Amino acid sequence: MLSCLSFDRHGRPADCLQLQPLPPASCLGPEEVRVRMACSPINPADLNSIEGTYGKLPSLPAIAGHEGAGWVTEVGANVHELVRGDCVVSLTASGCWSQEVVAHRQQWFRLPSGIDLKQACMLRVNPVTAWLLLQRLQGAPAGSWIVLNAANSGVGQALLALASRGGFRTLAMVRDLSWAPSLTAQGASAVVADDADGLRTALQIMGGEVALLAANAVGGESALRLLSLLAAGGEMVTYGAMSRQSLKVPNGWLIFRDLRLSGLWVSQWYRQTNPSQIRETLEDLAGLIHSGALAVPIDRVFGMEDFPAALARASVGGRQGKVLLDLGLADLPTGIPH
Repeated sequence: MLSCLSFDRHGRPADCLQLQPLPPASCLGPEEVRVRMACSPINPADLNSIEGTYGKLPSLPAIAGHEGAGWVTEVGANVHELVRGDCVVSLTASGCWSQEVVAHRQQWFRLPSGIDLKQACMLRVNPVTAWLLLQRLQGAPAGSWIVLNAANSGVGQALLALASRGGFRTLAMVRDLSWAPSLTAQGASAVVADDADGLRTALQIMGGEVALLAANAVGGESALRLLSLLAAGGEMVTYGAMSRQSLKVPNGWLIFRDLRLSGLWVSQWYRQTNPSQIRETLEDLAGLIHSGALAVPIDRVFGMEDFPAALARASVGGRQGKVLLDLGLADLPTGIPH
């Protein structure tokens, strides 16, 4: 019997999430694809959805999980672009914490043969968010500075790698400086502590230069430190709120420095963007993952039955990467990499 992780009320994830059996498989529609899911990350958005604090909430009861990867086990009569055994990621922002998912053919993206599924299962959210952040710098000269907090997050590390490939310099702020060697290897030009001393160090490192873009995943005082490093007319893009603290910006910074504040929600980009552009973007990023040029450290992989421990691990600081759920990695067909 296949299983899923579902919830029928909002609240603390450990209290609401339940391991439930999936109903017997139904017959496929002509445009549908059946996928045996292999693995899925635990993202802040997943926890927020269960808590009831995310921007768009599913109808209850719901299966949790915003992204995941697996392999095709069956296709409908009108599906010709996918075949049994293809590795795919879900483009549907829900229901991925399930050992089997059935969805319309357009809701699956085929991965390059031989890709690492544990990395590929994180394709849909973090790398795309980082790519979208960099689009704000189109036309900017090589060597321009980007500053970011939560640089050891999935988005942060993807942004460091992509910015380095694009010729930009990055100043990465983190709460724990033990991340510095890893982030430097990912492409960071400099790594400083996310505190007042770190800000002073950042100013010295940048030597009077200022950043054109700030990527904010934290809010509160951390976001103000990023703003203090921005050039006049520079933009801070907020894509997360890890501190759950509001952003209070001095009026003078807006009036006299003309700083721009904006937000980024990757789910909205998926809803508003032409499908061909989405797939083109995913193809580029999947190619980087396949080559090893884009990779996020994985802290631990938990089985579905160990989901309480997985949730606890994903909610604490000091992790050394992403927490993944094993939805069926051991059941992968021969020849498909784990």
